[in-house]
Amino acid sequence: MNFRQKKIKILGAGISGMVAGNILAKNGYEVEIFEKRSRIGSFFKKDVHSLRNYCYNYDVIRKYKKLGIKIPYTYPIFKEFRFSPFLRCLEIYSKNKPLFYNFIRGYDSENSFDVNLYKIAKKSGVKFYFNQVIDSSKVDIIATGVRSIKGVAYGEHYEGISGITPNSLYIFLNNRYSPHGYSCILPFNNEASVVIISTKKESKEKLRKRFNNLKNNNPIIRKILKDAVFKNEIFGYAFYDFPQSAIKNKKLYTGEAAGFLDAATGFGTHYAILSGYLAAKAIIEKINYDYLWKKAFGEELKKQYSQRMKLQKFDNNDYEQIIENMIENYGEKIPASEYNKLHK
Repeated sequence: MNFRQKKIKILGAGISGMVAGNILAKNGYEVEIFEKRSRIGSFFKKDVHSLRNYCYNYDVIRKYKKLGIKIPYTYPIFKEFRFSPFLRCLEIYSKNKPLFYNFIRGYDSENSFDVNLYKIAKKSGVKFYFNQVIDSSKVDIIATGVRSIKGVAYGEHYEGISGITPNSLYIFLNNRYSPHGYSCILPFNNEASVVIISTKKESKEKLRKRFNNLKNNNPIIRKILKDAVFKNEIFGYAFYDFPQSAIKNKKLYTGEAAGFLDAATGFGTHYAILSGYLAAKAIIEKINYDYLWKKAFGEELKKQYSQRMKLQKFDNNDYEQIIENMIENYGEKIPASEYNKLHK
């Protein structure tokens, strides 16, 4: 790609679009971001997301800082409680390096990554145009998010949770509530998002019914939410792919617009951040964008896509057997270093 102009137009004011815009603006480019909504592009008013950290030989938060991207508020996770359909529990733990970093997302919270990224981008000189539908042929970066639906998420955000182990998150494997996906409790201090993630395409109403069944039937979730205060609903879509190229008609595609999402687990923020940064780097340094993202995380995406194809065949008996086998062979508590070897 050969971007000679110093004016760059971006379609989409989500994470990847704002990261790209911020990096470009700091390097002297005039940046305009167009967003069809009346606000920044997050699906959610407020919820908690997780950044996976245990599987890398670096710390993701430190890596982002070196790239000039800061997530202002994080909650480190040192334990993951993973439950089988019959609620057998495997504990994965780390004593030093966090397994995950939880952080606030959403368009309506002063503590959210989205809102802070928007403020930084504006301060860097990025111009935002909301309620704007612009022809994609007139922009340089496509950061519009989900192209088609391959996953769905539904849940609720709460304040005043209790009975939860500090700096821990909870994962529940059960196709009854989250077909070929999982349900989770993601805490952030005394707040938490409880979410079901599924690859079964269902209406919001059906997802809400599944979610309510989970809340009513899962004793662990009932206990944690006993005195909690409901704040807002969570609902969104996901798209994953392993593209041969993220360049189409000379446009650079970032985040889920390119299919950059962990197909196995649904994690997407990490790739949104990196792809936004790499799209900007490709323009600034005149490097091929496909070369950059494939070198940075191409093999990861490929493995995750392959794993998703296998997970689509799993039923509750498979989940139960996996947890039972791990407990029998390694005990109910396993350090992250050992789990990572097994996972690989």
